[in-house]
This record gives sequence, structure tokens and C-alpha cells, in this order.
Amino acid sequence: AGAQVTIDGRLGASLPLTKPLEVEPGPRLVRVTLGGHEEFVETLELGKGGEARLTATMPWTTQRKASLGLLGEGALALVGGVLTGALALGEHAT
Repeated sequence: AGAQVTIDGRLGASLPLTKPLEVEPGPRLVRVTLGGHEEFVETLELGKGGEARLTATMPWTTQRKASLGLLGEGALALVGGVLTGALALGEHAT
């Protein structure tokens, strides 16, 4: 599932957008959220008939970075265990 966009606290859309969002002129609080990523928040001042384009930069959260690190370590341990087991079986067979 894509990131969720809220405007002034109301769900605006899911990303990627299929068409531009239409909002009323004035100051608008835009939030973009996606699990495992830091929230993107920006206030826009839109004039009547105005247009704005945002690029939301959303780095991974510390928790996501840690979980990916642990997953990588777990995979290395599994590979190491398989290799050790294979070597032990190979020595036992000879």
C-alpha cells in the first residue's frame, strides 16, 4: 500500500496520485505517512487558482533501520548454520 496524504487532518489520497488533489485556497497542513518511515509535514499557502507540487522526503524510522539490521544478521546466522551443518555432514561421510 502506498503512503497516505492528509490535508488539514482529513484523508486526501493514497500515493501515487492518479490526478492532482483539489483543495480550497489558504494555508493547508499537508501530512504524508507511510509505515516504517518518518512523517512528512509541510504547511502550504495556496492562492486562489494556485498550484503546488510537493516531493515528500521520508527517511526510514530508527525502528525500521534496526529491524532491517536484525533481519540481515539473522540471515547471516542462518547461512552460517547451513554451511557449518553441510561441512559437518561432509566430514562425517568421509
